[in-house]
Amino acid sequence: MPEVIVEPEAEAQYARMDNSDRIRFAKHLKKMTGASPRKHLKKSRYIVEECGQGRIVCELIGNELHIWHMFATHKEYENWFRSSA
Repeated sequence: MPEVIVEPEAEAQYARMDNSDRIRFAKHLKKMTGASPRKHLKKSRYIVEECGQGRIVCELIGNELHIWHMFATHKEYENWFRSSA
């Protein structure tokens, strides 16, 4: 099982979420510690986990799962994806 490391950018995004989103993301992160995520972006090292309408962008490095971004809405995720491509 991977160790989850939340990066500063993801912590800041998590802090800006409303309480219901925080609860949903916290439950999903707890679930992610039990099993490795599998859905990679095409031609990318990132893994994207769906969390309701939101997305968690992470990367598996060795036995550590680095959480890079937490987007509360799919629209925020799409904007990030378009700007990074």
